[in-house]
Amino acid sequence: MDIVVSGHAPKPVTPLNNFIASSLRSDSLLATLFVSGALLALAHGTAFAQQDDDYGILLYLPAILADTKGAGGQTSSTTSSVPATTARVNLCQGYRVNDRTNRPMQTRAKPAPGRTYTDPSFGSRITRITNANAIPSGIIKTMYNTVQAWNADESRLILWHRGDGHHMYDGKTYAHMERLNIVPADLEQVFWSSVRPSILYYVNAGSSVQVSTATGSIRLSGNELMEYNVATRRHRVLKRLASACPGGQVTAGIDVQMIARTDDVFGLRCGDSAFTYTVSSDRVTRLGGSAAGFAPQPFPSGKLAYHRGRILNSSMQSLRSLDLGNVSEHSNLGLLHDGSDAYFAVAFDANSQNRCGNGIGSLVVHNANNASCRVLVGPQNGYPYTPSGSHPSALAWKNPGWAVVSSIGYAVRGDSVLEQELYLANTDPANPMVCRIAHHRATGRKGSIGYFAEPHPVISPTGTRVLFSSDWSDSGRVDVYVVETPSYRR
Repeated sequence: MDIVVSGHAPKPVTPLNNFIASSLRSDSLLATLFVSGALLALAHGTAFAQQDDDYGILLYLPAILADTKGAGGQTSSTTSSVPATTARVNLCQGYRVNDRTNRPMQTRAKPAPGRTYTDPSFGSRITRITNANAIPSGIIKTMYNTVQAWNADESRLILWHRGDGHHMYDGKTYAHMERLNIVPADLEQVFWSSVRPSILYYVNAGSSVQVSTATGSIRLSGNELMEYNVATRRHRVLKRLASACPGGQVTAGIDVQMIARTDDVFGLRCGDSAFTYTVSSDRVTRLGGSAAGFAPQPFPSGKLAYHRGRILNSSMQSLRSLDLGNVSEHSNLGLLHDGSDAYFAVAFDANSQNRCGNGIGSLVVHNANNASCRVLVGPQNGYPYTPSGSHPSALAWKNPGWAVVSSIGYAVRGDSVLEQELYLANTDPANPMVCRIAHHRATGRKGSIGYFAEPHPVISPTGTRVLFSSDWSDSGRVDVYVVETPSYRR
């Protein structure tokens, strides 16, 4: 393993990356056939990867092809994008677009588990998919708005049962499937693969955990970066990280984000030290200076990372700073409509450089490639000042450019625009759209349960569904609900 201090290591390239890159730069018939076949495989939803029950390291074709861009076939570590993988869908189809009329929340009885209702104010189809009354804690929720609950093909999803860990549900019928045999570092630090539907990743925090592998049962001691196949129920140790964190616990840091869409780059922290780990090169790259509790979080492309307002390259060198009034607001790493890496954030405070006016809004997007920004939902485009308790989710990587936001509000009555609401927005400046889709009825810190009653919405990979947690106007229990937008096809 190479341990690299910031600025002293070239970007790793695997042998297969080298082969594809050289093929793309050649005129040979073999190269043409190879690349054409690869693109055909991609069109059919596959990639150069081993099957889910095999444990070879994944080499994901879109990321490899993206690496060949640039003059003379040279790679670039200062800009990044992710190729689109599905046809674009207008997620606001069927909703009022750019509507700023007050639509007060109406009183409604809490639906029974499994029952579907129509939101009285916005017309969305919403289903209660859990039964928190059946567990002692009375709390079942999404992991967090920055962590994808659905797997790559949306056939499974993961929810957190307070007091009983992570549970898997059917991603289509929402039926409970099983409790997962994993002990992650925190409730939100479980990451589905963006490529292989049966694979998830986590850092093991258990000091004596027995797991099944392809070669038999083993006992974990802690600080192992794990791969888990939910279909075969087999684990695989990707990396033992004890040497990178002597005597401490490796975590994904504060306000964790998803791993890179290549499944190759993980942002991690040990105490005041932070680093990325790249699976394909077995490389730890350390961030210089204090981590301040935060790990460097990889953007979807895997080429850039975010750390407290700064955009870093793969060597953890600072490339540029974003124009943020506060680097600690709720945020999520995602993609712009053109596939570029982006930082989606809530902003209560004015920025300092006026790159997008004062930059205040309940959804502001920053381009990681050039640090430009736009207010998508805020006072400068006719919406109220940022409501309290707002959380964005920009995880619709199959339909880039879309994000969902939940806002609780200052009064939690749901009387005014954005208060107690879920709303979608897109990043295309040529066709700006915001559509309000539901009242979530979650009181968050203003209710008796507090933090665990915050909605923490999660947009699905296709963007056509949204999960949210709710205590249903301080009912004393927290359940998970799903909005199936009109764009969703069963």
